[in-house]
Amino acid sequence: MTRVFASAGPSLAGTPEIAVIGTACRFPDAADPESFWDNLCAGRQAIRPIPEERWSQDAYFDPDPRTPGKIYTGLAALIPDADRFDRNVFSISANEARTIDPQHRLVLEVAWTALERAAISPASLAGTPTGVFVGIGSVDYWLLQAKAGFPAAVSPYVSTGGSPSVASGRLAYCLGLTGPALSVDTACSSALAAIALACDSVARGECPMAIAGGVNLIFSPDVMASLCRMRALAPDGRCKTFDAHADGYVRGEGCGIVVLKRLRDAVAAGDPVLAVIRGWAINHDGRTSGLSAPSREAQAAVIRTAIARAGVEPGDVGFVEAHGTGTALGDAIEMAALADVFSADRPHDRPLAVGSAKTNVGHLEAAAGAAGLAKVMFAVERGIIPAHLNLETPSPRIPWHEIPISVPTATQRWDPPGVRIAGISAFGFSGTNVHLVVAQATARAPRPIRSELQPDLPRVVAFSARTPKALHQRALSLLARIECLPNLALIDIALATARSWTGLACRAAFAAASLEELKASLTAFVEAAGSEDDQAPVRQAGRCAFVFPARSGLSAARRSEAMAALADLTGASDAAAAEGSSDITDGALLKALAAMWVGLGTVPVALVAAAEQVEAAEAFADEIAGIVPAPVPVLAQDRTHQGWRWLRSDGDDRRGGASLVAADIAVCLGADMPGGWSRELSEAYLDGGAEIVRCLRPDMPPQTSIGAAAASLYSKGVAIDPVRLAPREALPVILPAYPFERQRFWFDAA
Repeated sequence: MTRVFASAGPSLAGTPEIAVIGTACRFPDAADPESFWDNLCAGRQAIRPIPEERWSQDAYFDPDPRTPGKIYTGLAALIPDADRFDRNVFSISANEARTIDPQHRLVLEVAWTALERAAISPASLAGTPTGVFVGIGSVDYWLLQAKAGFPAAVSPYVSTGGSPSVASGRLAYCLGLTGPALSVDTACSSALAAIALACDSVARGECPMAIAGGVNLIFSPDVMASLCRMRALAPDGRCKTFDAHADGYVRGEGCGIVVLKRLRDAVAAGDPVLAVIRGWAINHDGRTSGLSAPSREAQAAVIRTAIARAGVEPGDVGFVEAHGTGTALGDAIEMAALADVFSADRPHDRPLAVGSAKTNVGHLEAAAGAAGLAKVMFAVERGIIPAHLNLETPSPRIPWHEIPISVPTATQRWDPPGVRIAGISAFGFSGTNVHLVVAQATARAPRPIRSELQPDLPRVVAFSARTPKALHQRALSLLARIECLPNLALIDIALATARSWTGLACRAAFAAASLEELKASLTAFVEAAGSEDDQAPVRQAGRCAFVFPARSGLSAARRSEAMAALADLTGASDAAAAEGSSDITDGALLKALAAMWVGLGTVPVALVAAAEQVEAAEAFADEIAGIVPAPVPVLAQDRTHQGWRWLRSDGDDRRGGASLVAADIAVCLGADMPGGWSRELSEAYLDGGAEIVRCLRPDMPPQTSIGAAAASLYSKGVAIDPVRLAPREALPVILPAYPFERQRFWFDAA
């Protein structure tokens, strides 16, 4: 989706508006939201014969709906590889993965992708009060295990693996989230109910951000047989919503997830906004002619409540994504409820457009509302209403000539005079009704693009993955994205990767001054990686000693340039204040560089100082004493340049000459290590030696050398936050999804 920056404005009713800042899905014939939208606009249906791997058609099919235990339709809208999962990303053992309901596993992967598409690294959320709200109802996987007969030694994971409550709890657990975590089952309205509850929680301030959506997978033929006994399914596998021949729905499956924030918080944080949820409401049918019988009055009431909460008028709404399950009575009742709400003062030459994605992908049941929201978000953003399929003979139960409502049977433009506003309905056969009001994100002037002003400034592009193979795939996918979209700006890529692709153990980073340089670095990395087994996982936290050499190795002019580079890279106030000064000492520059690394998240295990810089190193140790977890020792060269000793911050001997500090990397803050430094000394004092990374080089612009050092340190596992190095003026970019390495995990029959 195209993402814009939005202006925050409260609804007329005073309800905080909720921004959708990220979304992801796996729907039939669509592994991402863009593919889903393309299919809708092209009028494609995702209905296919049910494969034998789900269940034997010969064993279960019977065209007679009266035959007990049989299924009279062999069609559904399914997703591939529903039994496959990347357990390593979520640190789940193979034994546990086999017992986890594939719906839970799908939620984990789709939520991970949604967060990355929201420019949020999932690993960065640990400890935050982010909420999780998952619509889920099916327990097919557990039913299959029970039918097969649980093994004598039942796995300890069976209970947690099959309970719908754990779908939300496991996501919160895997990401370390401490906000509310709820699994919601209101049957066909589960996903939209979960999203509405998430909006409530975010609006109240219960959680600053929420991950919400729904999931449904179809594995049990017995559930299918039960629905056939209810005559709920269309024998021909076509959902003919609002048509005279409507005779039920076709089952579908998938998962859709959105990431939600208060609009004003999203704007303040610079988050891109896909759409704005202005109003939402949930109610129940009450006592009707039957438990699953819909109520026209209740449906109209829930829509009116959502519209009132949104602070808009019914006439402002131009499109409604209907529940539209394709039953003769249900369709007529829903259309009557829509007419009750939207007919007043609406001219027949400007009718309300109504459609349903169920004609494309079937009824996703607990996940249906997530598919409806995905469709509506694109519609309000792009000003297009996709064609509603399978409407050949309008239902005679609906008084079409009396109501200002149309069902577009061809994809059409949607260009109202004001902001595009749409509604989404979901009605559960439990009687629970949900309606959302969704508006177009109001565009504002984009931020200035720094790459146009300073195109030659090098930037650090950093990314990570759980395994070396996935890291290799990430590099390939980024290279392909750059090739496909040559107008991307380097600074946009730098910010996007820093925000969404970091935080995992296997890492890579490159400093580049242009897209061509980045492409060359990525190409070299991919070629050097070779086979998937050629790389070893990188340590997650490299231990650093900061080295203060006698001199920076730069001229006075270069020192001034280096200080300016620090200000540009990090916005450091002390560096910015010194920018342009011609009187920057070596000690001041070395301290500023050390402060930059600490500001990026790197805590040194020791400071190593040449005789000329002992005072600067000790002063720096004092300065960071309050922000690092423990005092940082200083290894000082004596004035004769012949010996070394450990100092406390007060200058006394630390632990004598035999003291060791474990350091993997010596970060030389200048161009060269102190005179007299040797590998033997490194092994003697830094517990086996340390690899040297230099921050400055006399033959290289300071920003280039500092960027190269940052890229090198990040790649080596040093604790560096690339977001703090990323340019603030960048615009949002949606990067390729995480390359999950899925394997089949299925229960072992008794």
